[in-house]
Amino acid sequence: MDEQEAASLCAELYRMAKAEPGAGPAILERAAGIAQRFDEAYPDHRALSERLRRMQALMRDWASPEGWQAHGHGPAVLRGELVEHIAAITDEVCARPALA
Repeated sequence: MDEQEAASLCAELYRMAKAEPGAGPAILERAAGIAQRFDEAYPDHRALSERLRRMQALMRDWASPEGWQAHGHGPAVLRGELVEHIAAITDEVCARPALA
């Protein structure tokens, strides 16, 4: 995976975290696809794999209409946790894009 592709995928993850809670299964499917691409591109990075799995679990809560409510803290806290995990993933694979 080249640097430009990694940066593009990281930016897409940040856009997903900015979507409304309950965004639906399409966003979850795309996040899983991105996680798989990173996992395949960086197979020897165990910490990255763990972060990708956690990000997918958070994204499942984010994508379902009831998921963020079941998370127990509301959408703002879940979004913050999701953005933190995406930032950690981004730090490992590319330069962090602006969070504007």
